[in-house]
Amino acid sequence: MDEIAKALKVSRASLYLLFKNKDGVFGDLSTLLQSDAHDEAKKYLNGDLNASSLSDRIEGALLARPFQKAVVESKHGAKRHNEHHQLCGDSVASYRDQFQKRLTSALREGVKRGEINLKSANLSASNIAELLNLAVASLRQRTVDETPFEKRVHHFIRLTMAGIQPDRPPLD
Repeated sequence: MDEIAKALKVSRASLYLLFKNKDGVFGDLSTLLQSDAHDEAKKYLNGDLNASSLSDRIEGALLARPFQKAVVESKHGAKRHNEHHQLCGDSVASYRDQFQKRLTSALREGVKRGEINLKSANLSASNIAELLNLAVASLRQRTVDETPFEKRVHHFIRLTMAGIQPDRPPLD
């Protein structure tokens, strides 16, 4: 609670005037942060931010996902992540599903524009979107700040995109 109060520049007592309990504070803030992160991810996937290639748009969207930075950089990150999923489970599932659909759509658009060839990997856009989403969540393990995590995501996206380049021969 002290960290939340400091971040909001209010006293701890003020938080309890606005919210019933710690779960109320955390739930509302988590939902707000999740919504903001989802909006930023959507902007990346739509090409509204400074990311020109499909690879850059996907990387930006995946890094914008909720709590990536908080989980990696805070000593309480894993606890916050677990509390977020426990208190906001329905909201988490809804945003995850929405993000998955947007990522799938971005990959399909990439196929239409000739940026990628999913047939070369024998995978669908939804398969790749799911794998990207799940893999990036695991890339934050054993990191103490955001820089190694961002590098891992960058390398993983490069590796994935190399496997679905338009000129790559199909897998047997």
